[in-house]
Amino acid sequence: LTTKDESHAVKVDDGVTGYINNASVMTSGDGSYGISVDSHNKVLYISDSDIKTSGSVSDKGNNQDVNGGITASAVVSEFGGTIVMNGDNSVETRGAYSAGLLSQVNDSGIVENNTRLETTDKTNIVTYGENAVGVLACSSPGESRTCVDAVDDEVSDSNSYEV
Repeated sequence: LTTKDESHAVKVDDGVTGYINNASVMTSGDGSYGISVDSHNKVLYISDSDIKTSGSVSDKGNNQDVNGGITASAVVSEFGGTIVMNGDNSVETRGAYSAGLLSQVNDSGIVENNTRLETTDKTNIVTYGENAVGVLACSSPGESRTCVDAVDDEVSDSNSYEV
């Protein structure tokens, strides 16, 4: 359990393959991921676990809109990270612009920097909050975390967002 802003509950270290089984992961801070895997030499396997986040967007540099902010998404694989979810998992987010599952890459053309987020078996995803989505895959420029812009674009174009 984490309660501070921009404090991820589970973060995999460089060069590590991690395993989470029958875990309960919760965050309540703005911009806090439940689970974060954020580079190409990090892998995490999750099985039969419950992941919940309840924070909102953390503004970078007192930015008044969400551009450049970090969401409080539940399971995040970005910038080349790999997450594989097996078994019976439950994912819940309760914050503006939060994603249950977020797969994010930068604009690099290097194949080994591609991100992988895979679910097998059963993963239930529940979202609450303004512009929250169950699953989001997007590309961000450079090393920034601006996938919330993609949600803004889709919401402004229609009243629904499909993945």
